[in-house]
Amino acid sequence: MKNVGDLRAGNPIGRQHPTGWDEYDVNTRGAYAASDVTTVIADYLSVRQDDVPRYDRYESGSFAQFLYGPQDRDLGALRVQSAVPALQIASLKANVSLQREIEGRTEQRTGS
Repeated sequence: MKNVGDLRAGNPIGRQHPTGWDEYDVNTRGAYAASDVTTVIADYLSVRQDDVPRYDRYESGSFAQFLYGPQDRDLGALRVQSAVPALQIASLKANVSLQREIEGRTEQRTGS
């Protein structure tokens, strides 16, 4: 988990609120030797962000609330790599991947 805190500008501005958000990330890889000549490799990446503020909308006074969220991203990939000595092929590779994204936004104008 990451906690990305509010930005801190130099004097006289100081802390800029709201600019921070929480984030969860996963990045993993695994490999499996299916045989002497074949390897399977799997990768997975995930990012989760909620309530990411857009500071310029607050600063302008036009919005009481302007948040991005959810911001979810997933990426999975599978690679199979194999040598084929009988055909004198050094390496064959097959790659498959899948990506998913979900994005949302919440807006509330000042005074509404």
